[in-house]
This record gives sequence, C-alpha cells and structure tokens, in this order.
Amino acid sequence: MGDDFGSSGRSVDSGPGNPPSCIIVIYPNLGVDGYKFVIAHEFFHCMQDEDFELQSYSSGADWWLEGTAEWFASRVERGTNYSDGWVDGFDELSAETPLTGMTYENVVFFWWLDQNFGPGRVIDLIRAMPTRDTSQDEALAGVLSDAEFLQFVEDYLDRKITQPGGRTAAVTPAQGHVYNVERDQTITIEAERFVTYRAILEFACGEWSAKVTREKGAYQTQRQPDLNWSELPAVFRSDSTGDIRFRVAGGAAQEGGLAIEIEAAKTPCIPCLTPDFSDGPEACLVGEWHLASGGMGAKIGKMLEDVPEIEGVDYPDIDGFLALRRDGTFTLRANDDGSLSATSPSGGLFSADISIKMEKQGTWSISGNKLIQCYTPLRNIKIDETVTDPDGVKQTITGNRFLGPAVSYTEKRQFTCADGKLNLVQRALLAPTITWEYEK
Repeated sequence: MGDDFGSSGRSVDSGPGNPPSCIIVIYPNLGVDGYKFVIAHEFFHCMQDEDFELQSYSSGADWWLEGTAEWFASRVERGTNYSDGWVDGFDELSAETPLTGMTYENVVFFWWLDQNFGPGRVIDLIRAMPTRDTSQDEALAGVLSDAEFLQFVEDYLDRKITQPGGRTAAVTPAQGHVYNVERDQTITIEAERFVTYRAILEFACGEWSAKVTREKGAYQTQRQPDLNWSELPAVFRSDSTGDIRFRVAGGAAQEGGLAIEIEAAKTPCIPCLTPDFSDGPEACLVGEWHLASGGMGAKIGKMLEDVPEIEGVDYPDIDGFLALRRDGTFTLRANDDGSLSATSPSGGLFSADISIKMEKQGTWSISGNKLIQCYTPLRNIKIDETVTDPDGVKQTITGNRFLGPAVSYTEKRQFTCADGKLNLVQRALLAPTITWEYEK
C-alpha cells in the first residue's frame, strides 16, 4: 500500500475479551482501484486480528502483519504497481536489514512465498508466529530453512519474483559489497540471519583456487555473465584479460546468521589468457630442446675447477632438457650423472659420484630478444651421492631434498633461435655470465 494512497486505517476493538469488531477508515482521495487495494489491505488486518489474535499482538509482529496485508491486497487487486514504493524500500534495506526488521517492504518475500508454495504457505507462516513476546526470528526459522531462504535470495537477485496475477515484481537489487581479490587472502562474509545477502567477488585475471573453510548458513555463487548458481569452484581461470566476477547470494535462518570464510590462492605463473605460439616470433622456440653445451652445471663445474683442492670435475647438467610448448607452458628437466674428486688437507683423495633428478614447471613468453620464464615453486630435488674416502669406504646419501625458492620467480635470458638451435645468455650484475646451447 503505497504512500500516494493518502490516509487510511482501522480501529480494532477485538482485543482479548472484547466482542469482535473492526472499523476501517479511508479518506476520499482515491480512485476506485485504489479503494479496492486499500480496503483489501485493511480488511486483511481485521482477519489477522480475528483469526490470529495472539500472534498479531505479540511483540515485533509488524514484519509479517504489514507484509502479508500488502500481499493479500495484491491478490485482490492483481497486477498493479501500488506496492512499488515498498519494493523500492526492500531494495534499499534488504542488503543489511533482516526480514524481521522491515514491515510493508516484506511484500516482496510474501509474493515469493505465494509464487513458489501457494497462498496456504503464507497462512501457515502466520499461524507459526509466536503467540507471546518471544523471538520472531526463531519462529520464522521454524518454518523456513536455510535452503529455502537462499532460494528466495537467488530469485530476488535474478528478478524472478512475480506478483499475484503474473506481473514481475519491480525489484532493482543492489550488487552489495565488492571484494577485490588480487593476491592470496581469506575472504570473510558475514550477515545477520534473514538478511538478503549479496556481494561481488572480483578476482584478478589468471587462475585461482578457492576453499571454503567455514560455512554457517547457505551461499551460492554465479559467475558473470552466466546465470547458473553453484558453489564457488575449487579451481577457476579467466577467459579474458578482465577480472573474474562472481555474484554471491547468501542467507541464514538459524541463530548466528551467515558466516562464510573462503581461502583464495592465486596460481603462480598462469597468464590471463592461454596463448597460442604456433605463429610469430615465438614459433621458433616451440619444441623439445636438449642441452648441447654450456648451462648451469657446466658453469658450476668450471667454478669448482678453480678450487685448488678439486682435482677433477664432471658436474651433472641441471638443465639438460627444455620443452617450450605452444600454450605458453614449459618443463625444465635434469636427469644426469657426474663426479668430482678432491684432496683432503692430509693428502687423502676423496671421490664422489653424483646423480641429479629435478623438474621445473612454469609459463613462458618473449619480449623482444628476451625469453621470460615464470617458474612455479620448486619443492624438492632428488640427489644421490656416493662418496668414497681415501681408505675406499663408501657412503651413500640419497633422497629428496629441498631446493628453493619455495615461491614462484621469473627469469629473463637473451635468446637467438634459428635452424634448430637455441642460444640463451644470462647476464647479471656481480654474477658470472652463463650461456646455454640447445639443439632440437
């Protein structure tokens, strides 16, 4: 019953112990249809007083007294815009105010209840309301589950609610709070019970993993621009260079309200879009490359040769195989054996046989004449060592060992590529220059 209908009201003398009577007063400033609507609204209040007397006089009952009276009037005078002012109020208040904290605005909820379960469900709800000054929230929770309330929230956000007679409710839901997620973080969502919760989760482009670590109440997400509601995926990836947007719907009927915690983690080295390096300057680099000379192992071996105590070095290659793929991913693998010998201060000769197995993953691209590789965290490396002392006693050390860094990192190297050969050069301040010669 919108404000533009002027003044109306009723005088009820049917309190406990009084004879039933209900006087409706309407001032003559309405059209015929307006009179019908207002009379129906006030008449339903009379019905409430008569049939649900104890419920009507309980504390806090206005949320359903006015909401159901407006609902009943819209069943009598169907398809009107007379309640649109209260619908606007629902749009404004419902993101933070529970159903039990509003009044006429709740016509939106009772339309939905009628639309999905029939008018009998509305009457059953009224009948279940408290008959004394006890909690309206607890009474409502006894007849409306978390799942049902969440369905109401989703239908409201999707603008699927219709009035009796088929007119679409003129709702304009606000999007709610926007969570901008650009790095690993915990997302905390909280709301009072029976709040029509909505929000936007906006993730930076790339790939993400998400794990719900706490869930009280119910929630669903809707990846934009899709229309289907579901739980937040465990892993999701962008399909453009823009942000990944999820709309969130949530609600809770039980005490304690809505409480959701989501652990979000960005997958390292995943670009916003999967590239295709079939053509262009990257095409020459695509393929499986085998180290012909140079590399990190050779550089380490050369440095060890300058140590006086070292007599012989054949250090294993630790980057002997490099696969650069069309989709922008790469694998760098080590699987090689080597040896070295050293003289102890007492003159004894120690020797060691070394076997290294390691694999690194990541993504690659080029910028000018530089190959850019983003490495995902390297957790361990398998190294087997057999050390022989001067007396011929052997000791074997084997197992997986940590080889940092335990975070993603980026490496840039100059390259030239032609005729099945790939040359890489790495220069750094105050560090030796390293070259790699790969062949297909």
